[in-house]
Amino acid sequence: MSRLLLWITACLINAAIIASAAEPAPIRVTTIPLSSALSPMRNSAPATVISLNSGAISARLSTQIEKFHVEVGDQVKRGDAIVSLDCRETKQNRNITSAALTLAEKAAKRARSLKSSNNIAEQNLNEAEASLKRAQAEAQLARIREGYCEVQAPFDGVITERRAAAGELTSVGTPLLSLVDNTHVEI
Repeated sequence: MSRLLLWITACLINAAIIASAAEPAPIRVTTIPLSSALSPMRNSAPATVISLNSGAISARLSTQIEKFHVEVGDQVKRGDAIVSLDCRETKQNRNITSAALTLAEKAAKRARSLKSSNNIAEQNLNEAEASLKRAQAEAQLARIREGYCEVQAPFDGVITERRAAAGELTSVGTPLLSLVDNTHVEI
């Protein structure tokens, strides 16, 4: 028994010697200035931030929505394309009005030529001139409508809501997105 006690004592002494010889693991310490650790006294009051410029963005054509170029939370600039519409019909209408304009120009030119040689009545010349003006107006209107194929951001802001999906049929005035100007706000 005394041998066992001697052996256990020797083991404990050996373990103590080994433990004292090993270096302790370093402790990492980070310091920060006291001023940043103390939070300043803060007061709060309920308030509402209101954008001075916000609105629902709508299509100016009745057609199918092809693609949304933005998502909720996206920042947009004035003039950015935000929605593309299917405008195959609108483009074909522009082609039709362009052909009608070409025909009206030729008819008016022919009528002027005939009038200069007194081979056409004044009324027929007036009708050809009126048809030309009408064709010009319809061609201009078709070009304007074709410009509506891409819905553009009317002002800088953030998209806050999406009210439609690609593939849906939209009509004139139906809101597609909500846009809020986040640079001009009032508290």
